[in-house]
This record gives sequence, structure tokens and C-alpha cells, in this order.
Amino acid sequence: MLYLILYSVFVEGRTLRTQQAFEQSLQQHKPELIGIANDAGKIALEIMELYGLIKKCVERTLAANDPLAKDINEQLDLLIYAGFIRNTPYQQLKAIPRYLKAIQYRLDKRDHNLQKIQEVSRYSVRFWKDIEKKSKKDLVIPEQDPISVGN
Repeated sequence: MLYLILYSVFVEGRTLRTQQAFEQSLQQHKPELIGIANDAGKIALEIMELYGLIKKCVERTLAANDPLAKDINEQLDLLIYAGFIRNTPYQQLKAIPRYLKAIQYRLDKRDHNLQKIQEVSRYSVRFWKDIEKKSKKDLVIPEQDPISVGN
């Protein structure tokens, strides 16, 4: 969490190649630190609360072999993993609660339509195949790839 906050306030989007540029960034952006830290903490708390609610709902209402449960658990594993706060830029971290709310909505409105579940799964598979192709050429962290985030 500390890395996320410090990086987003003092480094992200800036070219810091000298000690002087770094010192200037520290002085210039210091007033933003507490606000970003508070906001990041609230976002992290919201993410953890939504994640917990979704996991409980999946365990309580869906069978382990249910395709919807499998799909949701795969999505959760891709969003929330050890180190996701450190690896996810602040602007993208702010979007995670929206994604989790969409998963919760799917659970609330589920109709067990296998065709819809397979359609969503196809998009996910296509996305990850694209990431796999990119990763053969270069290191890819989807959370930090502007093209992946936009899709």
C-alpha cells in the first residue's frame, strides 16, 4: 500500500532522472500525500469488503462445479491476488470496486444461462490469449498496460 501511495504521488507520470528532479517532485507533490493515502485506504477497504461478500455469496449459493462459480472465481483470482495493490496503478485500482460490483450484479441477476456464461468466458479467454502473445515479446503486467486496461 505504501509503495502504491508513494509511487502515485511522487513518481507516476514523471521523468525523474536526477536527484534534483526527485527532490523537486517531493516538494511539489507533498501536499497531495495525505489525500491520496486516505483515498487509497478507502478504496482498498471497499475492495476487500466487496471481495469478501462475493466469495461468501459464491460459496453459499453456487455449487463448486457450477460454470458461473468457476467463471467468477477465475475473475476474482485475476483481480485480487497477492501483490495486486502494489502492481496496480492508482487510477486502475480505483476501478476495481466497479468491476467487483459488476460481478456482484451478475450473482444477483443470475439466470443460469450457460450460453451467456460461455460468451463472457470467450471474451476473457481472448483477452488472456492476447496478453500471452504480448508476453512472449515483452514483460506484460496487464494492470500497467494501457492497451489491456482499455479493453
